[in-house]
Amino acid sequence: MPNNDPVFAPDGLLCRLAEAYGTPLQVYDRATLEQQTGKIFQAFAWNSGFRQYFPIWLCSNPQVLSVILSAGCGLLCSSAAQFRLAALAGAAGDQLLFFSTAPQPADWQAALGAGAVIVLDSPEQLAQVPVQAYGSRVLGLGVRPNKGYTMPGIRQTAMLYKFGMTPDAVVSTAAQAARRGFTHFGLYMQVNANGATPGYFPGAARFLAKLAAEVYRRTRRPLAWCNLSGGLNERIDLAAEASGVRRTLRESGFPEMGIHTALGRFLIAPAGITLARVLGIKTQERNLAVLDVSMAHLPRLMLPGARYSATVLGKHGQTDWENYLLSGPLMDKLDTFSGRYILPRMRTGDILALHDTGACCRAMASNYGGICRCPEVLLDWDGPRLICSGETQAQWLSGFPPEGK
Repeated sequence: MPNNDPVFAPDGLLCRLAEAYGTPLQVYDRATLEQQTGKIFQAFAWNSGFRQYFPIWLCSNPQVLSVILSAGCGLLCSSAAQFRLAALAGAAGDQLLFFSTAPQPADWQAALGAGAVIVLDSPEQLAQVPVQAYGSRVLGLGVRPNKGYTMPGIRQTAMLYKFGMTPDAVVSTAAQAARRGFTHFGLYMQVNANGATPGYFPGAARFLAKLAAEVYRRTRRPLAWCNLSGGLNERIDLAAEASGVRRTLRESGFPEMGIHTALGRFLIAPAGITLARVLGIKTQERNLAVLDVSMAHLPRLMLPGARYSATVLGKHGQTDWENYLLSGPLMDKLDTFSGRYILPRMRTGDILALHDTGACCRAMASNYGGICRCPEVLLDWDGPRLICSGETQAQWLSGFPPEGK
């Protein structure tokens, strides 16, 4: 199927940005961020206790995080460094959710100091949450399904994961926390990113509702919320998922339980594009177009089957199409885009916009192959602005000892 779909900004503007800041260039769009956030809140408008927490590690630019906060979301953090980024974005208190598999003292200090909502990943972490500060607040308990349990909409391999406690451990930890003086609980189930398929959210709600009933039976403490986490990509029918969750809660006897989500890719991916320039085209065999964007800029290229749609700027009306293989410039076989691309005929110097790259780009970028991290621009209501400068070779080489030392 041909590519070259339009993007969220005029081609002329994107070309001017590419000339001003160079390529590769990461571009975020405020309007799309707010549109995606609106879809989330609209889907769960029936739930009075609904909250959405964005996983900060998918996009760690404070300017983008500030837009997400202003749209009504909170932020999910797992380390002291991420709390510092959240503070730069203006988040505090119950706008922050803390969940970590092995938090260090500095991480706990940052979470407690910020007044974040705490989610325990293991029973041992209970001792690190002070009752005097958190006893009257909601204490989250991280959950993972039993090994071998089959849940609709989730691949089996994604369930055998490192996050959370088994259901039995959740119940016993809740009982222990209640004896210590904690008065309210929430349940949080983390799944593999993009591991979920249609039907996951209702299945997760059914699983958590059964566990919520058992926690209440053992503790007689109210269950304030259950967090379905994320794992849904940007193409999922979120309204259908939310409708299924509502029906499931009614059937399970928890119609008023607050629903929380931690949707990341669904929110941020469509709000980002990466501008890349064609460095050269090899036409002898496979019509290979080599771009100046690599797997160091877009780490998801290394995942099997990962694919980004592409648009050649300024060629929407062109009728001369070619079948291309797209590649980055690195001398590594992994630095190649999955599948073939049917695009308008290209030449060296053309600029492509790669779609849905808002997640896992500069936040996960590396210096592999001597690559420098690219600059970031935000298209705001008053026009584009640079929100992160491009990295220079001098900056990333500065950590090495001088020659001869």
